[in-house]
Amino acid sequence: MRRRCYSLQRALQEYDSAIKSNPHNTVVFNNRGKVFEKLDNYASAINDYSKAIELDPNYDTPYSNRGLISKNMKNSLVRNRRDIEYL
Repeated sequence: MRRRCYSLQRALQEYDSAIKSNPHNTVVFNNRGKVFEKLDNYASAINDYSKAIELDPNYDTPYSNRGLISKNMKNSLVRNRRDIEYL
């Protein structure tokens, strides 16, 4: 697990560098969003997916990635609500 976290942090550094070099690269924003998602940093992932969409509204991958996060978060909230109601 520690090694995976290090690899993901390294990937973030690489994507940050790529974005500094080319802040209009939609694929890099989408890919960095996936890394944030793997780190359970959903707010940053959604921000990156949204930036990719802003840069290229015809690039469909970030739409589905952002939608999946929203769906998963909604399902999690429903589960948590049921758990609380059970108590």
